[in-house]
Amino acid sequence: MKKKTVILSAIALLIILVVNFPVYRLIVLSGFLPDYYSEEEIRKAMYIGTPRDRAAVKDIMNLANEAFSDCGHSEDENDKKYGELSRFASSSDIYPETVKTEYSLKLWSAHLDENKGWLWVYYSQEGINAEGEIDYGSFGIASLWTVEKDTNGNWVVTDIKEHP
Repeated sequence: MKKKTVILSAIALLIILVVNFPVYRLIVLSGFLPDYYSEEEIRKAMYIGTPRDRAAVKDIMNLANEAFSDCGHSEDENDKKYGELSRFASSSDIYPETVKTEYSLKLWSAHLDENKGWLWVYYSQEGINAEGEIDYGSFGIASLWTVEKDTNGNWVVTDIKEHP
């Protein structure tokens, strides 16, 4: 009976570790080694981040959600409104037929120092036209965002790296 309990406990522990340790991130990103992402960049994706770091990037994630859902502004307007995150907005001058977007955006990890840091996010996005057809799409994209504090002390995305 003790042996069965030990085995079941070991299996339960293994399941907990697999679910909580982001193994799937390693699988997703390792296909890009060594050509695109460095080992150090991939290691960053394995670090979840402290609750404090994850809370500190809430404004960035809110702005990213706004950009992902925006399909009513020109490319110039998006650049002014979202900065580096404008690449995720559906510019009306590039995608004039797009009337809405559907997306998922998940924060994988966050690490912030005093004035700089990084985030790994994972997203999918589709631009939908008035007939309900997909105009464009990006699916299962891992994206590394470099962040810095601006002159007002707010965190902003300064660079985005994702496999083409």
